[in-house]
Amino acid sequence: MNYSIDTYFENDQKYYIYNEESKHRKVFLNSITHTFNELEKFTKKFESNNLYILIGVGNGKIIESLLKANFAHCLIIEPYDEIVLDKKHMEIIRDNKNITFYYLKDISSLLFNEYIKKFLGLKVNILVHPRYENTNKYKLKEITELIKNGTTMTKVNENTENYFKLDWVVEPLLNLKYTTSLPSIDSLKNKYQGETALLIASGPTLEENISFIKKMKSNAHIFSVGSALKKLLNHHVNPDFVTAIDSSIKNFDAHFKGVNYNGPMIISGMLNSNIVNQHKGPIYLTNLNIDSVTKLYRTDIPVFPSVPSVAVYTLQLMKYLGFSKVYLIGQDLALIDGEYYANGVTVHQHSNKFEPQLYVEANDGRKVGTLYSLYAHLQSFNELISVFDHETIKIYNLSKHGAKIKGVEYVSPDSVIIESTKKGNPSDYDRINLDENKEVIINFIENLKITKNIIDETLEKFKKLNTKVVTQKDLKIALNLLTRIRSQEIIEDVILMQLTFFLQKINNKFEYIFNKESITNQDRLDMVSEIIRLIEAVYKYINEILDDERLEDFV
Repeated sequence: MNYSIDTYFENDQKYYIYNEESKHRKVFLNSITHTFNELEKFTKKFESNNLYILIGVGNGKIIESLLKANFAHCLIIEPYDEIVLDKKHMEIIRDNKNITFYYLKDISSLLFNEYIKKFLGLKVNILVHPRYENTNKYKLKEITELIKNGTTMTKVNENTENYFKLDWVVEPLLNLKYTTSLPSIDSLKNKYQGETALLIASGPTLEENISFIKKMKSNAHIFSVGSALKKLLNHHVNPDFVTAIDSSIKNFDAHFKGVNYNGPMIISGMLNSNIVNQHKGPIYLTNLNIDSVTKLYRTDIPVFPSVPSVAVYTLQLMKYLGFSKVYLIGQDLALIDGEYYANGVTVHQHSNKFEPQLYVEANDGRKVGTLYSLYAHLQSFNELISVFDHETIKIYNLSKHGAKIKGVEYVSPDSVIIESTKKGNPSDYDRINLDENKEVIINFIENLKITKNIIDETLEKFKKLNTKVVTQKDLKIALNLLTRIRSQEIIEDVILMQLTFFLQKINNKFEYIFNKESITNQDRLDMVSEIIRLIEAVYKYINEILDDERLEDFV
């Protein structure tokens, strides 16, 4: 749709006009005669303890009106790049932590996902600036779609944490018998400067690129994500590195069980322990910021941001190792004829033949269907690549019909020429002779048992509090009891790290709902109730860890 944003000045005031000549339509993006009255009436509807997503900023006067409103946070999204805020309004935004401003071109679903998680437990309101409702509907729809996808990603992430929170402690704990002595990936940092790598994922187009991989294996280092390993080995392609981070038993059963690969692996400390136990070749250790166990014992290894895809993790590694050129293969991030994986890749139950949940732009310029889980991977790629220096690392995608990754050029396999010859891989150490350090696991569990007893005692003390009337003194006692529990290192550094969504909701209640001048008895009752709810959640989680059958040899 063709439109322009025109500028109009009157009485030293700047006004913006949305102009759509084809429909003879002009919309003043702020009132000329009653700007403040109109906007103050609009922001007067704002309520405390709410997150507001405001579409449209007009000439910025609404920012002044926001100063008089009461709310937890207001995230302003401006659809039109031509709207320029003056210095006064930019300073207001800079000086007020509860107001944030972005242009549409600078946002993604990941940004909304971050804001929605940050303000979990608060009501989210989406409002359109009163002058923007009759402007470009496609721009407004684009923003609302991003918000919708961001909200969905938050829910998916919360469900993922709830589902895997046991694995994310138990598996890195089991791995400690090896990971306390595994070599760090730091020994390979920048070792491959100027070299080329192939990042092999298991998407549908992997099949059609097998011949390309074979052709280039002497010129480029082959990195295989775990799910692509069997497929490559079946075609007599032995990767230079295999990367793996997933803690689930499904990952082991589908992609690693019985696999005869003894080459180098690069792993996170929270990888499924069966994979670590089975592998007889060299392993290089990294950590993810979500892994709260490994980092207690290996402060020397580099920590990478937690990401929803091992392929995104692998691309981070390639940058860390110094590669200057990377080709993505099988990285479709979309459903090709309803398929999630390439033909011949061992799949989890019900992981193929999907119906699209949303559509994204493909490398061939068309729209392609994908899933919310793959969309999260796409957004993670976009965010990661946006911070890369494209002069030092260039990334190409060989998936013509796959989802378009921002900053990544599609190239045909036939057009790729890699003239350099890859250098040899690092000298391998003897993986088999590593000592097993079981004592560290036993000590961790003993510490967890001691902490469980402290919580037992604390919950007994809470039973003595009046359940109908909570005085200021009672509230202080409750807060002191909570402080005692959170002073336990294993609680703060391990347990609560895997209850982030639950903890964020409670934190927000204290920061935004209970934070007021006049506190009633009901408020104090609710505060104590939330404290008890948190302690009980921690207690339940600790019991689940101690009762996990995978740890029965150590308990």
